[in-house]
Amino acid sequence: MGWIDALWNRLLGDPKAAAKPPPTRGAVKKTARPPAATKGKPATAPGKAGTKAAAEAGSAREKALAQVRAAQGDLMTPERAELIRKAMQVHGAKQKILANLSDEQRQRLVMTAMRTLLNEGRDKDS
Repeated sequence: MGWIDALWNRLLGDPKAAAKPPPTRGAVKKTARPPAATKGKPATAPGKAGTKAAAEAGSAREKALAQVRAAQGDLMTPERAELIRKAMQVHGAKQKILANLSDEQRQRLVMTAMRTLLNEGRDKDS
């Protein structure tokens, strides 16, 4: 399952997806700020510096999540959620079919699709 599928499942309220952390696209490289970049702020003990900031960030995150959930309730009707769930199932099935194609078959499919799109709207007689 790709990261988009996992995100949709989390948004649609899938209990299995909500328990898992969202997938990442790759390793995120974290860099530390050099001491000169602190703009004159006094240095604090490493254990105490992050607790207040982490609590504030956590509360801001909770507020943002509450707003998203409230907006989701207005926008996401049960019918719409079911329609999206079915569309994602169809999308997954088609992806599995395309994943089993050889390189040659995939290349032919792309060429056929391009010819079809380029000839769309033209008469067959001309």
